Amino acid sequence: MQNDGPGAVSFLHCRLLEPSKRESMIKVISAALIAGGVVLLYFGGQSFHSFANDMSRVFTGAPTNKTIWLIAGGVVATLAGIVGLTASSGKR
Repeated sequence: MQNDGPGAVSFLHCRLLEPSKRESMIKVISAALIAGGVVLLYFGGQSFHSFANDMSRVFTGAPTNKTIWLIAGGVVATLAGIVGLTASSGKR
């Protein structure tokens, strides 16, 4: 079902009208991903040097799952933000 009323605006119409807004939104989201990724990496580093993680490494030889997820999430978010910034700036 398609809404063709007077207030209806299609996705394609929005994309064609204001590419600068779309690019600026991509940059904002990418910057937020980088900031969130850095925060996750920071907390992952703090968790890596915690007493609980030291005990986990003594008995299992590996860091805790929480530490691994924080660091992996931080790396993924930071890389996604960097790719988003470079892809949006490369279209000029």
